[in-house]
Amino acid sequence: MKILITFLAILACILVGLTYFKNNDQPVSNNMIEETIETKRLLPESSLSQQLPEKTTDSSISDEISTQQTVNSFTQLLEKLTPHEQEKYLTLNKQLFGALDFTDNNTYEIWLKQGFPSVREINYLSQYDRKDLGLTLFNGASSYPIFTDEPSLNLPALSAINLIETIAELETVVRFYFPNYQQGEPFPVTSKWPNGERPEQVNEVLRSIITSYASVREQNAIEYLARARYEQLSFGMGEGQSNATTVLTKLAKADKKLGGNNNLFNYVKQHYPEHIEEYEKLRNEKDIN
Repeated sequence: MKILITFLAILACILVGLTYFKNNDQPVSNNMIEETIETKRLLPESSLSQQLPEKTTDSSISDEISTQQTVNSFTQLLEKLTPHEQEKYLTLNKQLFGALDFTDNNTYEIWLKQGFPSVREINYLSQYDRKDLGLTLFNGASSYPIFTDEPSLNLPALSAINLIETIAELETVVRFYFPNYQQGEPFPVTSKWPNGERPEQVNEVLRSIITSYASVREQNAIEYLARARYEQLSFGMGEGQSNATTVLTKLAKADKKLGGNNNLFNYVKQHYPEHIEEYEKLRNEKDIN
């Protein structure tokens, strides 16, 4: 019964989201945005797909990076990977507020239990169309946390990274119109778009985000971080407004799950300086989990 209720709740979120993003759903004739997205999505992966089998069966990070030697830092982990894999992790770390950058083995072990993604999980996501993948992960919600399509893979990590990458695609589209748009800035209000309407390419990615968001639970640190990234978009807020408190709450919950993460604190200090006291209070609340 609990699983059914959860599934129905997620479905309701999708229906509400589809209704919200339907507004200003007008096509544009310019195909340059699609080319930009496809370049971002496909070109870096084309050479990768030649190196990997179509499917992977073991997501153990220890198998991938030979952890018979203790991994004591994010830098040490990266040294064991190919340049392409390093770039993937560095990009993901930036998108996750720098939280992956651990500096001791104990933190790393905690992170493994909280959704630290393996190379194979990151690569698995690159093999599929974003829309199809979102539906696949959403359909896996009823078996959470087991990913029935590939039981050896980590469903929380897959869902979280898929949401992160979908948001990255949205930001790529936004930068076509607003070149200075940066991670963490509120999504442009409707009146700011050309002719006061969001282009169809934008709406298409927004629809993908709805499904991607719905497949992410709030159980592990990586899921809280992914949802914090979503909240930074501040959908439905007026111009000049942001979702700062909601973002900080999810960051604080991730911080607690990780047993304290100074990288998250430093991110808040740099990007939300006026809310630093609020964040410290949130991360110290005993019942925040």
